[in-house]
Amino acid sequence: MLETIVYDKLSQITEVENTVYPLILESNTTYPAMTYQNISIVPHNSLNDRGIENSRFQIDIYAKTYKEIKDLFLVLESKMQELKSVLLGTQELYDESTTLYRLSIDYSIWQQ
Repeated sequence: MLETIVYDKLSQITEVENTVYPLILESNTTYPAMTYQNISIVPHNSLNDRGIENSRFQIDIYAKTYKEIKDLFLVLESKMQELKSVLLGTQELYDESTTLYRLSIDYSIWQQ
């Protein structure tokens, strides 16, 4: 399952190896942390092919400083390139109630 492969890649990032979660952060999370979710799966079939799927994943980085989310993004990029993913876009956010910075990243990943 592709979610397991993505989780394994994210868990290899030393700064967040114990704080990677599907969908939402746990209530007692330490930071920095990451969440991941499979936004959509689009199957592609043909008469000559058994079928492949394109999945769109969203990965969110949460940290206490802007520099931390940017530094972690560089490490994340190298891990996601190992999956031959394509970066679709990013969005930077700040939550005043939690005083956390967040970087939301979308990737496209093909899988057979």
